[in-house]
Order: sequence, then structure tokens, then C-alpha cells
Amino acid sequence: MRFANYSLPGESPVPFAVCLAGLILLLGFLGMSPIAAQDPSGADTAATTLTEALRSHRLPLQLEAGALRGAGGVWLREQAAKATVVTLGESHATQEIPAVMTALIKDLQAADAFDYLAIEVSPWTTDRITERLREGPAAYDAFIEQYPAAIPFYNLKPERDLLQQVVAHSEHDAPLWGLDQIFAFATSLAFDRLEALAPSAEARAAVRAVRAAGKTKSAEDPRLQELPARMPPPLSMYSPPAFDSLHSHFEGIGEAQRLLKELAISARIYRLNDTDNYRANQIRARYLRDNLRRPALQAHASSDDAPQIVIKVGGYHAFRGLTPNHALDVGNLAVALARMMGGEALNIVIGCGPGSKSTTFPAGTGDCYRLGESFAEALGDQPGLFDLTAIHPLLHDGTIAAEGRLEDFLWAYDAIVLIPNATPAEPIAPPTGR
Repeated sequence: MRFANYSLPGESPVPFAVCLAGLILLLGFLGMSPIAAQDPSGADTAATTLTEALRSHRLPLQLEAGALRGAGGVWLREQAAKATVVTLGESHATQEIPAVMTALIKDLQAADAFDYLAIEVSPWTTDRITERLREGPAAYDAFIEQYPAAIPFYNLKPERDLLQQVVAHSEHDAPLWGLDQIFAFATSLAFDRLEALAPSAEARAAVRAVRAAGKTKSAEDPRLQELPARMPPPLSMYSPPAFDSLHSHFEGIGEAQRLLKELAISARIYRLNDTDNYRANQIRARYLRDNLRRPALQAHASSDDAPQIVIKVGGYHAFRGLTPNHALDVGNLAVALARMMGGEALNIVIGCGPGSKSTTFPAGTGDCYRLGESFAEALGDQPGLFDLTAIHPLLHDGTIAAEGRLEDFLWAYDAIVLIPNATPAEPIAPPTGR
């Protein structure tokens, strides 16, 4: 993620984000530049053809009283219900996009076509989220207020509402699966928990020593002077070996051992992002895939029927094929898992349309539409679903043309939902504290 925006790279550079070692990757969406498709002669006829094709395969979609309406709503609901694995790529941090996803999941739950939701949060953090959600809305909000910078996306009210829908209407003990690394600013949450789990004064002292070293390094780092005073030190200030050294103090304490492993690999990814961004992307994508494959295979092995899984991640992660970050991400694994379980996959993007703004991290708003003129002209001023399964044959036989990232994007998904004039999501508590 860009520090000043919940979006992926591909736009103008933001030096401070790069310095924060991995934030540019964490909260991303598409970051695509407007790209006009042209025919070999250089004339702009193909771009017009693409716009016309998109317009022809645009289905209106409305969200009314928490329910999906219109031909696009019907398409989305019916196709998702038939799929074994549904990957929902998204533009993060708006009011409307999680509301559409909540309505879809509600319909899938009512049709008994939903079992698990995999989210772009660490496995350990997801367990903490699930515990608080089971205690009720007030307990969850209090948890976020205590650690407002620790959990991206789900410190926002519409995202909280989505998780509450899932957990409240699930029969599973663990309906949420965490996929991602621990967030950069979850250090206070993690260290507080390690101190609480510490079996001895010696273990607590060891945790505090590691914690203090990161605080000292953070205070001395000029790149972090722009951070609000109440923001915790980012995870990139801690070395992976520091977390490895704590394992011996928590023998037999499963949660602490899992947390320390997550902290070490997360710190490694963040720190690599400064010096070897390609490798950081590869490690993170593999980590996401591993954290999806493991529970999916367990759920499949323990059930007579294939589990029906929804994956909710940033738009890049939902890609089929190499992502714009040149990694094979969960969008590919979703297809393989669905086929392995005897079903089919559905890869969708639900994104910002023209005129949209999203909440930026840690505080503020920013523009979030990235897809250029063809989609904007075909969309109009109302939400719509573009059925890309109808576009793919036209691309294949050359009836329409697109180039570069736009062509990759069209092939990567089965459909895209765009919501024009989307609005920023309201945080439960400001990440910078009150």
C-alpha cells in the first residue's frame, strides 16, 4: 500500500511509503494507468470497439435495503452460488464496496452456498478478530479502539459489518481464514499479547527488551518522524532474528509460537521490500497461498462436500496469471483449489468507479479510480457489472483489442463491478488515536 492511499504501486512514487518497507504492497488495488487500445495502423478504432463491447456487456447493479438488485446483481449472485471458490478483488476502504460484498455473502449464506471467508489479514490477527466478533459488536469496537492502527480495512465500519454478518450466521467454529502477513503497525497488539502469554518474569523481560529495541530504532529513524506521535513503531524496525530468539521462552505455548513465526516472516517481507522488492513480492504471495491452501485442504478433507469459499483481497491478489507485481497470487490458487475439489472458480473485482474516493492510511481521503476512459465511458453514472466472460472470446479472436496492463486486467477476471462516486469508509477509531 501506499502510505497515503490504500492502493498498489503503478502510480507516482511516494518516498515515505517505500521507506516504510512494504506498506506499498499491503493495502493495494489496481494502480492501473489509463491505457488506450489501438489497432496496428495507429488509429483509435480499437479503443472505440472496446468501449462499445464493454457497454454491450454491462449489466446494471443496485444495492437496495442491503440486497443486490438489477441484472448485474442477479448475475453476481447466481454465478457466485455455483462456484466452489469465489475470489473478490477490491478497491479498499470505501463505504459501498464492502456493502455490496456483505449483500452477496448474505445471499450465499441464505442459499447454503457459503462456508468460509478468507481475508487479507494475518492468521493470528484473524483469530483475535473472530474472538471479539463472537463477543458482540461492542467488544469488537473496543478492541479496535484499543489498537486502532493494528488491523487494516477491518478497523473501518462497513468492513466490520461484513465480518459480523459472516460470523453471526456461520455454523463453523472458524469461519474466517487469515491469509496475510501481520500488519506493519500491529506491533503494540503483538507485544502486548506476548507479554500476557509470557510464562515467567524472564520471558516478559525478553519480550520487553525486543520491544524496546524497536522503539529506540524507530525514534532514531528520520523517515518515521512524519508519523503521528501515537502510532506504534512499524514492524520493519524489528529484525526477524529478534523474534526467533524469543521462541525458547514460550515452550509449549502454541499461540505464542505461532505469533512469533508470523512476526518473523512479516518483518522479513517488510524489510526486503526496501532492497529487493521482487523477492518480497514472491515471499508474500507464497505466504498468502500457503495460508489459503492449508485450511482449504483441511476443510475439504473433513467434509463430504466441497467447502464453498469466498476470498476477499485487494485486486492484484485476485489476478489469474502473473500479477502486475510479477507474482502468482491467491487468484491462481483459487482456480486450482476449485478444480481439485471438483468445482469451478469465479474471480471478480469490485472496484471504485469514476469520481470515487477512499479512506487513506492513517488519516485522510484520496481518489481511487484507475481504469481509464473505456470503462468510464461504458459505465455511465450508475453502478454496473461488466461480464468479462463475454469479452474474452472477442479479445481472443481479435474482434476487440487492448494492450499492456489493460489487456492483462481483462483476462485476469470473470467480471468487474464498478461503483462510481464511491465514498470513503468511516473508521471505528482513527488509526492515529483520539
